[in-house]
Amino acid sequence: MAKPIQKIELKQPTLQQIEDAQIANLLHELAHNEEALKKVLSIVQQLEKMGGLDAVDSLLKARTEVTHVVVDQVQKQPAQNLILLVQALAGIGASIDGERTKAFLSDIKQQQQEAPAFKKSHPLLRVLKLMKDPDTWRAVTFLLVILKSLGSVLKKPR
Repeated sequence: MAKPIQKIELKQPTLQQIEDAQIANLLHELAHNEEALKKVLSIVQQLEKMGGLDAVDSLLKARTEVTHVVVDQVQKQPAQNLILLVQALAGIGASIDGERTKAFLSDIKQQQQEAPAFKKSHPLLRVLKLMKDPDTWRAVTFLLVILKSLGSVLKKPR
């Protein structure tokens, strides 16, 4: 008959065993991600060749000063205007219908193919003929509305 267990011992791995397990795990991960590792090394080599690693290192060492400069520049009026413009353009871009854009681009291509005929006739007469076209008037009206709204935004004091 077996002896009863009198005490339970918890085996704590030694520091060497922990390090060996971590190295084995790291080698396993490296073997499974060989292509990604090669790409990362290639990028690092290219950055080193062009001096980019030194620039990144200096940037990281001076990150507090750089952050202050960036925040100061962003707080200036031209940068704020640029940020607002980018936000407005992103909003416009999100609301654009893809099918209408495709149709618009195909119409532009068609107009480009008709452009040689425009050069043959007298330009002033061609412009006057275009002014009779309802599509032209829609586009001109659209541009004028945009210019008017832009002017009202620029007129407002800050």
